[in-house]
Amino acid sequence: MKKFILFIVLMLFSVPLFALDDCFSGAWYDPERPGEGIFLEVQAERVVGSYYTFRQNRLDWYVFASDEGREITLYQQELISYEPFNVINWEVGEVFIFPESQNNLVFTWRLDLDLSRDVSLPLCLTDCVRGFLYTRLTQPISCN
Repeated sequence: MKKFILFIVLMLFSVPLFALDDCFSGAWYDPERPGEGIFLEVQAERVVGSYYTFRQNRLDWYVFASDEGREITLYQQELISYEPFNVINWEVGEVFIFPESQNNLVFTWRLDLDLSRDVSLPLCLTDCVRGFLYTRLTQPISCN
């Protein structure tokens, strides 16, 4: 918890050079972390996207969406059945996105997992903060 509070305090005092706008929509990856990335869609006051990671021959998907206040909630997807196709989204934390340049952004997440469920954990346990610098793969044509 202390790490998370320190992280938020530091982020509040840092002034972003770039505002998160629709030109940040697209696919993003970290060259140092193959098999992992995000798809991001930014429109006006809304942010939606997905985070994926391949670990130990397993693909894990997380989705995230903001409310009008720009708080971005992170959900883990769990496949219930293929026929009929049924997926449940479990709320597992929050996402923070900080643009560093037109082609780089810091994608950070905080997890609050219910460890009584069988949930895959991306690199840490409950109430942790992890983040990485991602590089642009694609961008909207209107932003070239």
